[in-house]
Order: sequence, then C-alpha cells, then structure tokens
Amino acid sequence: MNKTIEDKLKELKISHSNFAFGKFPNPLSDIGEWEEVYLNDGELWQSVKHFKELDVYIKTTGISSSYNDGVEFYDGYGEEVKPATKTVTIYK
Repeated sequence: MNKTIEDKLKELKISHSNFAFGKFPNPLSDIGEWEEVYLNDGELWQSVKHFKELDVYIKTTGISSSYNDGVEFYDGYGEEVKPATKTVTIYK
C-alpha cells in the first residue's frame, strides 16, 4: 500500500473498517480528494478508492458474513492497484 496514504490514515486514527466504508474526511488532509470508483458489497466485499492528487488506487477486500453482521477485512487498509481494461467477447 502507498505509505503516504497509510501513514496519514494511521496518524488520523482511521480504522480499517472506517477506511473501507469511506467514513473518513474528504478531502483527506495533506493527501487531497478521493472517490470510491468501485464497490462490490456482496459476499466477497471489495472497494477501490482513487486518491486523485497522488493518482493512487487502493483496493480493500473482505468477506461479508451474516453471523457477525459485518465484513472481515484482509490486509489492513488494502493494496495499491492500477486500473486495467479487459475486453470480453460474447456470442449471441
């Protein structure tokens, strides 16, 4: 993960859960604006946030579970990813 963003999140005492759910300031001080560019809130929970000024994308992944009414997150705040285009061919 991008150390600048991770350090700022720790400095501001933003939990992994609050980061994943976007419950932190926008803009983030010293980092700038961010936006959630992807959200899959199914059983495999994923969110990708784009930190615009740094042009950094962070993907947070977890498992949604009904027995504890929440999401268990992997790898702390997440991992740095890059956008990629995927071409799919379908036949009708």
